[in-house]
Amino acid sequence: MDGLGGLSHFGFPSADLDRTIAFYTEVLGAKVQWQTERQTKIYVGDIGLAIPLGAPQPQYDLHFAFKADADKVDEVFAHIEGCGVEVDGPHGHAAEPLNISWFFRDPDGYRLEIEAHFASVEAVIALLERDYDKRKPEMGLYKGPDALPELREQLAPVAG
Repeated sequence: MDGLGGLSHFGFPSADLDRTIAFYTEVLGAKVQWQTERQTKIYVGDIGLAIPLGAPQPQYDLHFAFKADADKVDEVFAHIEGCGVEVDGPHGHAAEPLNISWFFRDPDGYRLEIEAHFASVEAVIALLERDYDKRKPEMGLYKGPDALPELREQLAPVAG
């Protein structure tokens, strides 16, 4: 729609605001804009998170995705995993062959996604092959199929 420029913010409740603020500031580099006893507003880059105090009710379909620079994903995940956060990924997407996603949960159980857009399918395949053993389906965060075979097919020469 003309006049809209993307996501401004999203909201979700937290059972413990201090714990949630610590997670987002330490793991994702968020900045606190304001905080009261009952609510906070923080920013991860240009995306705002409005977080009231309340009982979380996480669901699989409720998730929050952040963009990452493809050239810096190794640094991003070294930091996230260095904070003690378990990550499932990378996962490719056959319908979006230039994108790779990683999934993890915040302290309230919300499913978070980091997505990076790569310049070529070859780069996507190389990263998926390199880090294939880092996938953790037992976490239940990614329910899509393994895209690697289909991505390889997209590069296969056409028989003619």
